[in-house]
Parts: sequence; C-alpha cells; structure tokens
Amino acid sequence: MFKDDRGTTWHEGADRRRASGPLLGLLEFQEYRTFHCQVPSGAAILLYPDGIPAAVNGADEFFGDPRLDAYLLDHAAAPAQSLVTRLHAVVQDFSKGVPPG
Repeated sequence: MFKDDRGTTWHEGADRRRASGPLLGLLEFQEYRTFHCQVPSGAAILLYPDGIPAAVNGADEFFGDPRLDAYLLDHAAAPAQSLVTRLHAVVQDFSKGVPPG
C-alpha cells in the first residue's frame, strides 16, 4: 500500500502487491520475483507482515484487510512513526487475550 504525495489517501486494490513465495530473507541464496511500480515523490510505502491481517480476536475473527484499509484511511495524515506505533497497538488490542500463533 502507498500513501500519496499529499499524505491524505492510502491506495490499495490494484496497487497492493500480494506475496506468494518464500519468506523474505529466510534463505541466503533465495531468488524472488520482482515487480516495478512508480512511487510519486513525497509518497510513502507501507510494508507489513501477514500477521497484521491474520491477527485473530476472541470471537475468532481476523483483523483482515478491510480493517487495515479502514485504519490507514482514518489515519492517512498521521506521521509515519505515529501511524505504525498506533497500528501495532490497535492490532494488539484487537487480539487481546488470544495467544499468538
């Protein structure tokens, strides 16, 4: 996902790149698929682990992409560090009381 150069909108959908392959950095000589995209000057890119949308709450619901998208849209103007710190807290709160894994 990326934030536009005005810092007000997170874009998803066709711009979201889904990984389907080996874990990044797991093996020293692993080869990976590549893709190219243009990122406008002043834009931001959010890289996140699959554990964010895969987090589960006590009702056995996933945090999911829709919640992640809503969070990013609601906090689009936030500085990067604040956005990431708060996202971590939101996911922890969502999955409170549920053991990891």
